[in-house]
Amino acid sequence: GDIFGDLFEEAFGLGGGGRRGPRGAQPGRDLRIDKEVTLPEVVSGVDVSLEVPSFAACEVCGGSGAKPGTGHKRCPDCHGRGQIRISQGFFTMAQTCPRCRGFGEIIENPCTGCSGTGRVQRTKKVKVRIPPGVENGTTLRISGAGETGERGAQTGDLYVVIRVQEDKRFERDGANLITEASISFPMAALGGEIDVPSIEGPVRLKIPAGTQPGVLFRIAGHGLPQLRGRSKGDLFVKVQVEVPKKMSKEEKKLIQDLAEKMGQNNLGKEEGVFRRVFGG
Repeated sequence: GDIFGDLFEEAFGLGGGGRRGPRGAQPGRDLRIDKEVTLPEVVSGVDVSLEVPSFAACEVCGGSGAKPGTGHKRCPDCHGRGQIRISQGFFTMAQTCPRCRGFGEIIENPCTGCSGTGRVQRTKKVKVRIPPGVENGTTLRISGAGETGERGAQTGDLYVVIRVQEDKRFERDGANLITEASISFPMAALGGEIDVPSIEGPVRLKIPAGTQPGVLFRIAGHGLPQLRGRSKGDLFVKVQVEVPKKMSKEEKKLIQDLAEKMGQNNLGKEEGVFRRVFGG
């Protein structure tokens, strides 16, 4: 079967693993906890230890609810059935036995550690493996790690909702990452190489001659891992051409001379590289 079938759920549902307890015992509730992870942790996956406020089995009685050295006694009112019958006219109805609360047995000497419930409030630590490729809102279901049931009843599940911290360097689109890089006008015209950020460190990107403002370059395999696959997404780099805010007279003259040679005397024209790069 799918190895993620027990871990990942797109939405909460009814769940709960573990063994069933006596009739009438209250099962443990499913619990939810949010866990924040960084984008680098999304790449490699991470093991975390979560502190979950919950109920745990009473250590004094071992979860039975009875004082150590004593046991349970069959309920004399329902004779161990957990229900009693009530006659109303021609009808007979069954209802939960009020004395044993449906357990079918009673505790004559309740445990002093848990008052006979078999569980106590306690914060427990749960170790969780967050696999690579999780997204914001991904939910992990850990069977049997929720609230402990009353007197040995089934334990609930733990749902861990992932929150991915924002990384200002990147915009995420599934397994792909998008970032921006600035280049000078000479590099846009003549070409060159720049270092761009990636999750795993700087990556060298070749800028071809004649690169236009806003062009998107793709660097394969430098995105995030796929959640349910072995492949990785890509890194997309949107290139912006830097326009100098201040230029010396010599620099302005060089630009004007170049514009004249390229037939772009009117820098206010709608088309042309100077309009796109230096225009408003």
